Amino acid sequence: TAIERATDVVEQLRVFSGREEYAAERIDLSSLVASLAGPVHAVVPEQVSVRLSLHSELPAIDGDVALLELMVVCLVSNGAEAIADTGEMVLATGVENLDRQQIDALAPGTALEPGPYVWLAVQDNGPGIAPEIRERIFEPFFSTKPMGTGLGMAICHSLVQQHGGNIAVRSDEGTIVEIRLPGYR
Repeated sequence: TAIERATDVVEQLRVFSGREEYAAERIDLSSLVASLAGPVHAVVPEQVSVRLSLHSELPAIDGDVALLELMVVCLVSNGAEAIADTGEMVLATGVENLDRQQIDALAPGTALEPGPYVWLAVQDNGPGIAPEIRERIFEPFFSTKPMGTGLGMAICHSLVQQHGGNIAVRSDEGTIVEIRLPGYR
């Protein structure tokens, strides 16, 4: 209904504005993603398979569990909507040590510092995202969907920034959204 949709938009705006309380704790990102199997399957159509490829020994990250869960489910939901009929989504985690040169290549103009980064990649085998859409994907209220709020990816971007990380989108045939969050140092 219109009231439910409006309530959902208000809740998304609250999260996007950063007014959501941030309760930081040390988190294992692989465990967090694994714990979301139920909610992930709830937002993915039956004809889309979901595969997890989770690193077993990640450094902890400092983060808010509820906000990171929201981010993961939001990314999966967006990816699932991109797959027309049948397809596959892969959620993978890992860790990499980034130096200044790698950071400048991955995320020019950001305040990321060299060191360990835990990453999450959400990959789908949908049709991909056109370059002109990809460059606007994190803009609030930008949507290609008739009933879309245009807040999903903007919220993900905001949540990643609140956690001191970086988000990037690569797309050709299919799309990969990569999030890097600082590992506990």
